[in-house]
Amino acid sequence: MQGEQQATTLDQKINIIQNITLFPALTIVIFLRRKVGFRFLDMMKIQIMAVLLWGYAAFSSITFGPAAGAIIFLFSLAVLIAAFVERRLRWRDIKRGVPWHSYSRGVSWFSSFLPLREIIVRRFIDPAAALVIGIALFFLFRPLGFYLIVCAVCLFLFETIDYQRQIDRMLDQLDNLVESEVVSENVEYFQSGGVAKERPVEQTAGIPTGTDPDLAAAIARRRARNRGSQAAQVTTQTKKREPEQSVSRPLMRDSDIIGSQYPPQDFAAEPQEEEAATDIADAIKRRRAQSRQQISTEPPATTIAIQTRDIQSQEGVPIIKSPDDPAFMALPSGAEFMTPDGKTRRKK
Repeated sequence: MQGEQQATTLDQKINIIQNITLFPALTIVIFLRRKVGFRFLDMMKIQIMAVLLWGYAAFSSITFGPAAGAIIFLFSLAVLIAAFVERRLRWRDIKRGVPWHSYSRGVSWFSSFLPLREIIVRRFIDPAAALVIGIALFFLFRPLGFYLIVCAVCLFLFETIDYQRQIDRMLDQLDNLVESEVVSENVEYFQSGGVAKERPVEQTAGIPTGTDPDLAAAIARRRARNRGSQAAQVTTQTKKREPEQSVSRPLMRDSDIIGSQYPPQDFAAEPQEEEAATDIADAIKRRRAQSRQQISTEPPATTIAIQTRDIQSQEGVPIIKSPDDPAFMALPSGAEFMTPDGKTRRKK
């Protein structure tokens, strides 16, 4: 934790140094480069440097004479005019739709005739040119020469820090690609269920691979517990389904219901397919519902007749409506019979 705080503090210090060095560097970048970005060429920073140069001109006129102060003052005016013109040009390009980054560091004038990369020209050639000019003017106009030397050093520091940050950003992207490739290869351990083999560092782009033995054992135990719990759940579900099947089968072969609703020949053989059994069970349920609905809607007399018929079918006692009924005459003496009101009697 302390290391992270120290690293963050160091980055903040580097940012402060870069921002400070940018102020004097802008006063010479405006002359060393063309097509400087609109927002990179911040007028507030330019104006702050112009005010500081005016104070430096006043101090130089007192120390080195009015000529030295006047040259510093003229240099500050040239910086203001050049910055204003350059920003106006970039703003015009923006309105025209010219694609150019607003934070561009510009294109060095030396890159047009020197066979060098642009990054080398910006890092070394531009500061070196400002340093040479500053040293040459140091013997003629010491205050201006000293200021140009300071600006050259600031420009070199700014470009060095900026270059390092660009390298870090590109390396971060490259490291992310390498790590993603190595991680995708290590995922094989979790997909195949085997033990990840440790490979040499030379084959993994410098990243140690392989699974720690303790971690591998913990993962294996966890997988075994998961398999055991899944097997137990399957067994429990199977046991729960068996009673349901044993209860549903007699309902489909209920002889009383089937005998009262369907002809006997229709069920001479028990269906062998599950679809046939399901259809029969559904038909029985629908028939039961229809029977209940009919019983609830019929008048009381009909209900009594249905009940007596059920009793007759269960006990084998005939129902005699009148003494003239042929069924009554066919009964032997002492045989039981039932009247329509449901009472049981014997024939004399």
